[in-house]
Amino acid sequence: MERTPAAQSFRCEKSLSRLADDGATLTAENSGPAIGASRADCRLSVLATAREEASVDTSLPGGYAGKILRVDLTNERIWTQPLTSEECREYLGGVGIGAKILYEEVPPEVHWDHPDNRLILATGPLAGLPVWGTGGLTVVTRGAMTNGATSTQANGFFGANLKYSGYDAIVFQGQAKHWVYLYINDDVVELRDASHLLGKDTWEMQDALSAEHGLSGHQMSVYGIGPAGENLVRFAVIAGDYGHVASKNGVGAVMGKKKVKAVCIVRGSKGLRAADVRGLYQAADEIAYELKTDPSTRSLYEYGTLPGVVNLLGLGVLPIKNYTTNLKPEGVDMSLWEAPALRNGFDHRGHQCSACGMHHCHMQVLPSGPHKGQIVDEPEYEGWSGAGWALGITDRVAVSWLNTQVDRIGVDVNEVGWLVGWVMECMEKGYITKEQLGGLEVRWGDAEAANQLLQLIAHRQHLGDVLAEGVKRASETLGGPAAECAIYTLKGATPRGHDHRGRWEEMLDTCTGSTGTLESGAAVKPAEMGLPTRINPFD
Repeated sequence: MERTPAAQSFRCEKSLSRLADDGATLTAENSGPAIGASRADCRLSVLATAREEASVDTSLPGGYAGKILRVDLTNERIWTQPLTSEECREYLGGVGIGAKILYEEVPPEVHWDHPDNRLILATGPLAGLPVWGTGGLTVVTRGAMTNGATSTQANGFFGANLKYSGYDAIVFQGQAKHWVYLYINDDVVELRDASHLLGKDTWEMQDALSAEHGLSGHQMSVYGIGPAGENLVRFAVIAGDYGHVASKNGVGAVMGKKKVKAVCIVRGSKGLRAADVRGLYQAADEIAYELKTDPSTRSLYEYGTLPGVVNLLGLGVLPIKNYTTNLKPEGVDMSLWEAPALRNGFDHRGHQCSACGMHHCHMQVLPSGPHKGQIVDEPEYEGWSGAGWALGITDRVAVSWLNTQVDRIGVDVNEVGWLVGWVMECMEKGYITKEQLGGLEVRWGDAEAANQLLQLIAHRQHLGDVLAEGVKRASETLGGPAAECAIYTLKGATPRGHDHRGRWEEMLDTCTGSTGTLESGAAVKPAEMGLPTRINPFD
């Protein structure tokens, strides 16, 4: 495959400086956040000389690598497919290109677990460029939960590294005869044996591959499945970069069915082209400035979704104990659940994604409890809810630990909240017994027991084999009064981590959306619709 010469960062090449994300001056010597120096490493080719013009395909819109990597697992064949300018412009980004491939190549009779299903890992045109929030990955496939078309996203470094390797997307088809992982190092693309990775959780898998290839930090990005994906748990996820998860609609089960344990991408050397480099930097700075100064987004810039716990509890929207209540439990000090307290209650450090200056992703050190000293990923709202309040767990340290266990096992934390909460309610009422769970008792507020239950589910042991099918199918199998306690949608997924009795306006979307309850895009700010910035939902 033809190799594109590496291009130096435009900012470093031209000795530009501007305001960095934290307000410090950004220069060639000081060019990015502390984690990984990700912003300084964006590959931009500038169309300034004949030599540079010859190194990139100027017929494509800026930002595209121009190639799709095709992997036929059944026949162990790998090839590249060119991406045309028309396709880039018509289908725009990872979701659009993935949807086009899925629509054209997967007929209606092909279900999620059929070899002819496609598993598409794609990026958009901004991936690898110095714009906040653009290093991520989109997974498109026919999902295991609803058996319908789905897309789900994960942040981190995978998308940028895929682009630096010269590809806009990876398309898996067929099914491997034995467990493999895909290795990409610029023009070296290989299917390698993954038998030594089986049984490892998603963090152990990354550790093993980093050691195997002698790389650390963001020199390599690894996304793959844990034990849940290996055993085809329907709500298994694809996780990577220690805490970033493509979580919706059982994409990890699809990956497991194809016997692909992981995709491992060494940070490549390919350059990217922008049609207007200075305009790109100006637009990126405007986006960053708005995120840092707009009252409706400042909190997201600083704390991500951490404020959601207190805010949604006040609105009656935080689901507690499997919908049995949405009222604050007695004795819980909610000042400890304010965003600054959730952040500063732990020793923490920033864990930014590629090219991103947002401050919401952090790693934590557990300060107390049986797992004191462990490093975990700071939960977002869905984690505090699904691994915490939905299960009656209000110990912040226990929730933070369990949230990372969920990611390591490789299951969707939102589905976990509704599934484990349902089991806890059924056990309290006598509808499920400890004998069905191999002697395990799972009670409200018990994070250790919840983790043991997840292990049973991930390995399909005892009743865990039934629970691995998700709330809807498991409740239909058990039937009786247990089924009456289950919360799910008819399409097979579960609701968001919200109590819809306090946010009834979401019901229409929940009941009619083509992907069940799986969010398919970002919210539109009220001001952009000509409405006041704050709206009372009861008006």
